[in-house]
Amino acid sequence: MLIKFYFIAILAIFIIFNPIYAQTSLTLPTEKKTLDVKLSYDEIILGAQSKLHIDFINPQTKKIQEHIDYTVTVSKNDKFVFGPIPLTHTAIGSVTIPVEFVDDGVYSVDIGIEGILFQPISKESVSFKMAVGDVESPPTKVPSWIKNIFGWYAQDKISEDELLNAIQFLINQKILIVD
Repeated sequence: MLIKFYFIAILAIFIIFNPIYAQTSLTLPTEKKTLDVKLSYDEIILGAQSKLHIDFINPQTKKIQEHIDYTVTVSKNDKFVFGPIPLTHTAIGSVTIPVEFVDDGVYSVDIGIEGILFQPISKESVSFKMAVGDVESPPTKVPSWIKNIFGWYAQDKISEDELLNAIQFLINQKILIVD
């Protein structure tokens, strides 16, 4: 029982109190969860053109969704750095946009989706925050149910497999990164 306590304590401290910084990839759902949107990028160098990669993912199949109508803006302090672009179509479900980040700071990448497979949909959006340069990354939000899971495990209300499934979820959502 003491080993279980130490395991829970160490894992909980790591997850809850260590926000993840400098992520190069993050996937978030749109407002109505029609699509997942993955934003990824290589190291950002101030004053040089960077490439932001956007993948539109079907949440049921976990594969890239083809034929998406979208808009993209990148802004800092409500001033556009890229875009806004007009409604644009991607046949392959992935796009790469060139952006030059000039200043340190937190940037917002806002993506709107208005069509899937040539069918118009009510606009759905997703917004990512990117820390560029000498600034702390916005912390990744850890789901509130995590505290409950560890408590239930400590009280033997859930199995080790259920705890591991919760940890796997955190890894899949890139909230917990394992090297």
